Amino acid sequence: IAAANFNSNNVSILLGNGDGTFQSAVNYAVGDGPYSVFSIDFDSDGNNDLATANLYSDNVSILLGNGDGTFQSVVNYAVGNGPRSIFSIDFNSDGYNDIVTANSGSDDISILLGNGDGTFQSAVNYAVGDRPSSVFSIDFNSDGNNDLVTANNYTDNVSILLNKMVPNSCCVLRGDVNHDGSHGISDITFLVDYLFNSGPVVPCPEEGEINNDGTVGISDITFIVDYLFNSGPPPDPCN
Repeated sequence: IAAANFNSNNVSILLGNGDGTFQSAVNYAVGDGPYSVFSIDFDSDGNNDLATANLYSDNVSILLGNGDGTFQSVVNYAVGNGPRSIFSIDFNSDGYNDIVTANSGSDDISILLGNGDGTFQSAVNYAVGDRPSSVFSIDFNSDGNNDLVTANNYTDNVSILLNKMVPNSCCVLRGDVNHDGSHGISDITFLVDYLFNSGPVVPCPEEGEINNDGTVGISDITFIVDYLFNSGPPPDPCN
């Protein structure tokens, strides 16, 4: 469990014992007034990291996980005024998790694009309704891009922001799952680790979509095995 502790300016980590009980809390300092916490892998090492939205210091705190239940020292990134909610997903289709915060003090959201190594670009803000208190992301218009919705406390409405960002084209060789410039057994290994062993994310999702069906899955393993060992058809060229 991870808990954002508003009055003590830290997060508490309670490691599970697997039987429904937990170890005593270990605390890690974050920004001022942490109001929300989210966990996902930010640096592509297969370990879950942490991010908090800090209401009083107008920033987010990033704590990278070591994979053993401990975390590295905090790094802070500025966002809008009074962030109350935080969410993470890939907004620009580069395979890396990005961050969005709902900023109740400035009536906007902040987008911080992830670099894939646990660091983030400077925030870009978008106006929403009055006093956004929560934010969520999913694809609303079926175009493959993750969109945004905020719940606005003072205007009794939700704000929808459709994602018009053109995905970064990283595809050089479809089927080059590990992005090393060639097809080989290492691509199969990488894909298996990603799909079944919590391995690192595919560096370029389009290259991982070996059968060009729009998703990275088991069928891509079958396709590249057939291509490499059974005289199957080669992967389609990159778009």
